[in-house]
Amino acid sequence: MVAVVVGADPALVVPGAADPELVAVVEPPAPVVDPAVEPPEPVDAAAVVGVAAVVVGATVVAVDFELLPQAASTSDPRTIGATTCHRRMPRRFGCEGGRLFTERQSSESRPVRSSLVAASNCHPKADPIGRQSLRPVRIIVDMVTASLALPVLDIAAFREDPTSADALAFVAELRRVVHEIGFFYVSGHGVDVSVADRVHRVARQFFAEPEDVRLEIENVRSAQFRGYTRFGHEHTNGKADLRDQVDVGRELPPPALGPNDPAWLVLRGPNLWPTSPAEFRPVVAEWMTELEAVAHTMLHALALALGQPADVFDELVDPAEILLKVIRYRAATGAEEASDQGVGAHRDTGFITFVHQDDIGGLQVERDGQLVDVPALPETLVVNIGEMFQLVTRGYFKATVHRVVAPPAGRERISVAYFFNPKLEATLAPIDLPPELAAHAPGGESADPGNPILANYGDNSLKVRLRAHPDVAAVHHAELLASGRWSSQPTGSSR
Repeated sequence: MVAVVVGADPALVVPGAADPELVAVVEPPAPVVDPAVEPPEPVDAAAVVGVAAVVVGATVVAVDFELLPQAASTSDPRTIGATTCHRRMPRRFGCEGGRLFTERQSSESRPVRSSLVAASNCHPKADPIGRQSLRPVRIIVDMVTASLALPVLDIAAFREDPTSADALAFVAELRRVVHEIGFFYVSGHGVDVSVADRVHRVARQFFAEPEDVRLEIENVRSAQFRGYTRFGHEHTNGKADLRDQVDVGRELPPPALGPNDPAWLVLRGPNLWPTSPAEFRPVVAEWMTELEAVAHTMLHALALALGQPADVFDELVDPAEILLKVIRYRAATGAEEASDQGVGAHRDTGFITFVHQDDIGGLQVERDGQLVDVPALPETLVVNIGEMFQLVTRGYFKATVHRVVAPPAGRERISVAYFFNPKLEATLAPIDLPPELAAHAPGGESADPGNPILANYGDNSLKVRLRAHPDVAAVHHAELLASGRWSSQPTGSSR
């Protein structure tokens, strides 16, 4: 049950308000719901009617919010939760066929409909759109009890004071969620929304460049697997993914490999940066700096959740091996292989992954044997645990299977995935868990004999890159590719 907050008599403005299964009505500040839905301050209350929608916490919520003509004179957008309502282009949202949708009037007065939350189940008693209010209201919230697939955890208190009561409550909930699910949304992370907006803007600008411009930084030019990957040239489970992307790592000089150096040192080196858009490099670098700070904070929280000192993993990530993927997904076209595999089902390799996605949808996570949709939530990141963390916690923390379904024809999906991993030199050994946690740790080894989790992170990372990018491997690492082995043996030794 979530709450409906209204500024007028709910019997007059909220159909079904007397039905406790559908709507509960409270006046602020009753703590039934975190009041994340706030009316735009400058809007005249008498101008607010109609239908819109937002996402609050772990519940999809429909919100009545449309502007009458007398309030349509200004052109600045107003944001309510997940929905930006432009004063000259009111939006309407509702339930239809068990799914939440959004509809707006185009400049030609034609309705334009798109999915708000993919595969979200609407409450069976939820009304369709079209209701009108007959009296002024501040804001009307009409419930749709479609729970999100993943919990939302707020890390703000932990960032401020890891010893506070709220921070300890966060750590306890983090322990439960990562043990049971391995995936969650994190809010309160401290990264300004403007930084994410800039990353998505330069991503779209880059992917809009002509192909010959994008190919100036094609990854076959990089022994480190950096740069632009053509559409369909990265593989998961041996099958081409319907995406193109730019891979960026920590900026370092090219390695000078000696005969006794481990093979995985080839993964370190310079990035390939596009010349256009010119903002791409500084904006992406800023995002990576912000996410690295979030990742270190999250790592400390995870350590405490395991009953360990906060800094128990610090040596393993000094410095962390980082990788950012700026990804565009689209449907197959023309002669391209028919498929919906944006990314095939897999578990991530390293420690922690942070994903910032647009609102197109497509990310799916395995829960209770079923793949469930993980839509974008404003001002959150999707976080998941990788196989190396599963290994080091003896399986108490789980690396969860997930995939991305390619968008429908004519749509593009932008996702920015940040991978925070142990340094390549790190050889991981399971930690000693407190008895109450160890009793629920099944072991962290891979159940797939064809895809073992290698204890040395450099070995594990090189294995994944060679499999995912056979074209780069063929150009720069033919010997490793032919050997079928990825180990810490010196580069000059036989494999």
